Amino acid sequence: MHNLGMDTFLVLVRTQNVSRAAEQLNVTQSTVSKRLRLLEEEIGAVLFERVKGNKTFRLTSAGEALVEVAQRWLSVWQEIQSLQSVTPKLSLSIGALDSLNYALFSPLYQSLSRHQPRINLKVVTSHSPDLYDLIERREVDVAFTLLRREHPNVLVERFFSEPMVGLRMGKSDGPESKPLHPHDLDPNDELF
Repeated sequence: MHNLGMDTFLVLVRTQNVSRAAEQLNVTQSTVSKRLRLLEEEIGAVLFERVKGNKTFRLTSAGEALVEVAQRWLSVWQEIQSLQSVTPKLSLSIGALDSLNYALFSPLYQSLSRHQPRINLKVVTSHSPDLYDLIERREVDVAFTLLRREHPNVLVERFFSEPMVGLRMGKSDGPESKPLHPHDLDPNDELF
């Protein structure tokens, strides 16, 4: 059973007209007819007597029996919906680079997925400049980037850092094998 079918059925009972029911439900007449057909298939009975050329119709005995059940069904559904609004809903949206999601945050996401009460977790993978924009537009709650940028509406804090490592090709016993200090490196040649 589905709530849209029950709701459509009850509106049809009140209006006794497909076009008025469609207007009240803010859907097309074909949608009303489809919902009714699906409900009749689920129940296994015809709910309305239809007469060709006549826009109104009346309930069959199965339809009359379903009215009270449909009203109780929707009442219970509304109670369930109200319970959901009482239960605190936790949500967290995290934006990060693909490499961080894969290498560092996988255990974090697994832990958050087991959290009680449940957290509606959304993970967004993007590039560093785009993550700043997502934060500013409030599409993610927190983001992890490699680039530090100043934004007027974004609080930026260092989360994690690693020492710089220099790599080169060649022999380790040549004249270029002496230790190199990071200050001696050109930042324009930096790779992430």
